[in-house]
Amino acid sequence: MNSLNRLFRSFNWRKGDTGKKRRVRRLIENQRNLEMKARKGGRGFTPTSMQEALANLKAMVESGEGIRFEREVQAIEARQRQEGMQLTPQQKSGTPSGKKPVLGKADETVMADEREVSTQYALYEQSDLITSHNDTGKVNPDYPAELQPRDRARQASETQIRGIASKLNPKKLSANPLASSGAPIIGSDRVVESGNGRVSAIRKAYRLYGDRAEAYRQYLKDNADAFGLKPKDIDGFKEPVLVRQRQGELDTDQRVSFTKEANKSETATMSPAEKAKLDASRITQEDLSSFDTDGTGDLLHRSNDTFLARFADRLGDEAAELKTREGNWNKQMRDRVESALFMKAYDDERLNGLFAEDDKPDLKNLIKSLAMAAPHFAKAKGIDPELGNYGVIESLVEASRILQDSRNRGQFVDEILDQRSLLDSFSPETELFARWLDANLNKSKQVGQALSELASQIEQYLQKQGQAGGDMFGSEDATLNDLIDQTNRQLERDYGDKSTPIKDPAAPRQTGPVQDAEGSNGKGEPGEPAGRATESAREAQRDEVDDLLDAVDDGTLDSDEWTDDDFAGIEEGKGKYNSRNAPHYSVPGIKSLGGAERAAVKRYLDGREDKAGIVARLKKLADTPWARKTVQSMLIRQTIDDLVAGREVDYRSLLSEKSNASMLKDLKEGGKVGLWHYLHREDLLGHAGKPENSINGSFVDCLPSRDCASFCYATKGNYRFSNPLIKSELVN
Repeated sequence: MNSLNRLFRSFNWRKGDTGKKRRVRRLIENQRNLEMKARKGGRGFTPTSMQEALANLKAMVESGEGIRFEREVQAIEARQRQEGMQLTPQQKSGTPSGKKPVLGKADETVMADEREVSTQYALYEQSDLITSHNDTGKVNPDYPAELQPRDRARQASETQIRGIASKLNPKKLSANPLASSGAPIIGSDRVVESGNGRVSAIRKAYRLYGDRAEAYRQYLKDNADAFGLKPKDIDGFKEPVLVRQRQGELDTDQRVSFTKEANKSETATMSPAEKAKLDASRITQEDLSSFDTDGTGDLLHRSNDTFLARFADRLGDEAAELKTREGNWNKQMRDRVESALFMKAYDDERLNGLFAEDDKPDLKNLIKSLAMAAPHFAKAKGIDPELGNYGVIESLVEASRILQDSRNRGQFVDEILDQRSLLDSFSPETELFARWLDANLNKSKQVGQALSELASQIEQYLQKQGQAGGDMFGSEDATLNDLIDQTNRQLERDYGDKSTPIKDPAAPRQTGPVQDAEGSNGKGEPGEPAGRATESAREAQRDEVDDLLDAVDDGTLDSDEWTDDDFAGIEEGKGKYNSRNAPHYSVPGIKSLGGAERAAVKRYLDGREDKAGIVARLKKLADTPWARKTVQSMLIRQTIDDLVAGREVDYRSLLSEKSNASMLKDLKEGGKVGLWHYLHREDLLGHAGKPENSINGSFVDCLPSRDCASFCYATKGNYRFSNPLIKSELVN
C-alpha cells in the first residue's frame, strides 16, 4: 500500500481534476480494505495489477485523456468487486472462524503499571484469539515472542491454568481497572497482549469443564449491557470470549513495554511487608485447618499439600511463578507462605517489616523462632482473635521490639526495661518474654518449639472453653501462668533436658555454681515472682571483689575513649591522622556488670590459685583500660569453662554475642572435643596477618606497670574488638 500511496502523490494533477483525484483515492482505499481483510483471514491475498493500473491512470491524467481515464477507473472498480466476492467468509470477517467480532462499550481505561490505556469491550470467538501458547503449552509460532514475558511452557503454568479453568470465576474475567486482571487485552491484530493464561483457562473450560463454561456464557448475557453488548450478541458465538481491545497505535517498542507492564501482578511493586499483609488477609480459618507439616516444620512438606494448594488458589496468576519446571513448589513459595503466616499470627507492621526486610544477623534467630510458632498462633486466633485476652501476642511483639532496640542501640535488655518509668512500665508478660528470648536467642529451634507449644496449649484451652463441661484445668478460668506451666511440662515430656522452658532467667534460682533457671526457693515451693535481685540482696552478698568491680565498672567496660594526648605523634600534616592509628570509640559487648556477671567473675577468681595477686593488680590499676579488658577476659574464660562442663550460662560475656553462634554450638554440644574442633576448623592457631594480631596471652596473666596498663596497644588497638579477646582466652 505504501507504493500505491507514493504513486498517488506523484500524480501531476491539473486544475479541475478534483473529481478524478477523488476517484483514484477511492480506488486506493478499496484496495487497502481488500488487502486488510485478506491478511486478517490468514492469507497474503493481494491483487497484483493495481500498481500497473494506477501507472496507466497517471499517464491519462497527465495527457488529459478524460474518456480513457473514466473507462479505466470503471474497469478497476469492477475488478475490485469481483476480487471482493472471491474473499472467503474468514477473509471478509477478518477472523479465521469467519465470525465477525462484536464491538461494545469504548473508552474503558485500564492501568498497566503507571500507564493508562484506552480499550473497547469486544466479543470474539475463542479460536480467533492469538495466544502465546496453545492448549498443550507449546509455543505458538504465530505469536510475537517478545510480547510474552512469562514462561507458559512450564508445567507450573499448565497446572495453574487447569486450576483456573476448573473454578472459572466470570467476575474475575470482566471489568477491572488493572490490565493484569479482568477481561484479557488484545491488539487490533487479535494478539493477546495481557491475559494469555486467562484465555487459555477459558478455552480449557469450554473443552473440559462445561458447567463452568456455561456459567461464563450466562454471566456475559446477564451483564451484556454493562459491556455495551446485547444478550443476543453472545448467542451468536459458539464459544464467546469477552476481551478489551486496545485502542490507539503503538510502535513495536511501545507495544513490548506495554505488554510487560500489563502482565505485572498486583504485588509486583509491593514491598515484602506489604505483600505479606495482603497474603495474610487471603488466608481463611478453613485454610489453616488443613495446615499440617507432619511435625517436620517444613512448610513445603507433602502433608501440607492441601494448605499449599488453597494458598496458591488465593494468588491466582502469581501462583505460576511459585513452582519449578517439574511442578514442585519452589523457595519463593516457602518464603511467601512463611511471611503470610507470620503476619497472620502477629499482625504488627514493625515486626513484619523486621521479618521481611531486616537482615541484621543478631535478630535472625528471633525471627526463626517466631516464624516457627506463627502457624500455631494463627490457628489459635481462628478460634478467638484475642487469644483469650491473655495479651500473649502483644507481649511477644513488644518483647521483640525491645530486643530489636537492644541491638540497634547497643544496650542490654535489662537497661531498656529499667529506663521505662513506673507510670509507663512494661507488662510482666513482656518483661518475661523479653528476658527469656534474649537469654535463649542462640536456641532458635528450642524457642520456636516452646512458643509453638504455648500456642497449642492456648488453642486447646480455647476449644475446651467453648465446649460444655469446663476446661482442661478443672477450674473456670486458667491464667497465662497456668498455660505456661502446662507448656513447660509438655516440653519436658517431649524434649527432656533439650527443652527450653519459658521462664525468666533473672528469677530467683536454686543453689549451685551455675543456676538452673528454676524459680524455686530451694525447698520445693514456688519462689518469688520473676524479677531481678533486689539491691538489699546484692548488698548482703558483697565482698572485696564487688568493691573491686565497682572501681573497674564505671559503665564503660566496652569503651576506652582516647584523649588528645593519645593523638600525639601520629599527625601526618595539615591536622590529618593516619587512619591505621586512629582511635576506635566503641566495641559491642558488656557495658556494665549485672549480678549474674559479678557472680561469674567471682567463680572464675575462686578457681585461680593466684586470685590474691590478680585482685591486688586490679585494685591498683582499676581505672585503666587493662583492668576493663581483664574483667572482659575473665567473663569469656568462665563462659568457656561452664559450656565445656555442660553447665548453663545465665550471664553475658563477649562470647555470648550472637555473632559467635557457631563457636557456642561447638562448645555446648561437644565440650572439649567441640572446642578442639572449632580451633581446627577455623584455623584459629597461627596464620596471623600481623604479629600484633596474633597475641594469644590472656590479659589476666599480665603484670603491667601503670603506663603499660594505661597505654598498651592491645587495650586500645585490636583488642578493643571482641574477636582478639575471645581468641586469647580460647588459645590460652
